[in-house]
Amino acid sequence: MQERTFKNRWQRDFKQHMQRVQEAATGESMIYVNLCGGIGNTFFQYNFARALSFKHEVALLNSCNQYGCQLERFNITLPILPHPGWRWIAEKSLRYDPNPEIENNAIIAGYWQTEKYFLEIADTIRAELTLREPLSPFAKISEKLINATPNSVAVHVRHGDYCTWAAQRHGVLPMRYYLEAAEHFTDPHFFLFSDDHTCGIPLPHTRIDCSPHEDLYLMSLCKHAIIANSSFSWHSAWLGADKCGGKVIAPKQWFKTGNEDSLDIIPDRWLRI
Repeated sequence: MQERTFKNRWQRDFKQHMQRVQEAATGESMIYVNLCGGIGNTFFQYNFARALSFKHEVALLNSCNQYGCQLERFNITLPILPHPGWRWIAEKSLRYDPNPEIENNAIIAGYWQTEKYFLEIADTIRAELTLREPLSPFAKISEKLINATPNSVAVHVRHGDYCTWAAQRHGVLPMRYYLEAAEHFTDPHFFLFSDDHTCGIPLPHTRIDCSPHEDLYLMSLCKHAIIANSSFSWHSAWLGADKCGGKVIAPKQWFKTGNEDSLDIIPDRWLRI
């Protein structure tokens, strides 16, 4: 019954959004966002484009669907339509651009990894990046456990592609980063999240292992966060611990190479070690 309700709701929202898109197509402007990457990257791309569509009052569409894109699991309605043949506008660098190039009926492509692009609509973004569908039974149990824990700290360890094709650019954070970060908390209860089912940390902790979108939500329930050099855990902290005034610890070395590009990724209010 819950699954049917989710599908009906999504179909209703999609139909309403497509009606607005069709109305916009009669003469109004539209912005296509070229989504690529996993959940965290697509969140940044969506947030940037959403802020533009909000500012310029235009319809927002998705022109690409690649691996890891699970926006349909969140309270976002973003129709995927073929490229209309408009001009592509690419991000110049990962540094914040206060005046990004934009024009009517454009396709924007990039990562846009800083909250500075969407701070003005932060409340709207946070409301939309909430789960649309019911939690799995294990995720419900984890949700109750985290909510009942007074000093919960989400710990995210990113392995996966950071051990293979992305190792040279990103790379896995050393364990000393997590141990040093742990020293900034008094009487913590660590909840470990990772895409590697075999990894662990030399600290007392509770391991949470759900689907990616559920993991992100459960991480956001923790009062504090130790994030990896990952846009996935960045968003979990931004949606949860950061919003509630908790402590967020992030790595100074976001990239193994070209780290100067990352200066705008971590908000100044977060602790970098």
